[in-house]
Amino acid sequence: MPVAPEIVTDNNHQRQNLATVVSRLGDEDKDLGGGWTVGATLAHLAFWDRYSLLALSQWESRGTPPASYDADIFNDALLEGWRAIPLQHAGALALAAAKDVDVVIETLSSKTVEAAFESDMDWLIRRGEHRSAHLGEIT
Repeated sequence: MPVAPEIVTDNNHQRQNLATVVSRLGDEDKDLGGGWTVGATLAHLAFWDRYSLLALSQWESRGTPPASYDADIFNDALLEGWRAIPLQHAGALALAAAKDVDVVIETLSSKTVEAAFESDMDWLIRRGEHRSAHLGEIT
């Protein structure tokens, strides 16, 4: 089973929403509370799209899923670094990562797609859902 068309459509739609947000960024970052800023949130999106790209690419080539992890630990550990990235650069990173992972997702083998869904790791493929959640926080 290749990736369902509705997932591809949602990923693409949310990538376009991301592009719209990035195109409207000014020079000043905005505090979102809890230590998060718009720039940190965009860097966070870039990281998790890049993580998904690498995890899926390795899964596809090696036939084995990525090791388990704790997303909260990653997020907490990386937040300070994400906050240090200039806003415009964080936006560019997020958009580039979204484009790159979406291309990989659309070319995954049925075997990898099925395995991701069977192991509850379909979030690696459903990137639009993650983007949507955070874009809602930004706008």
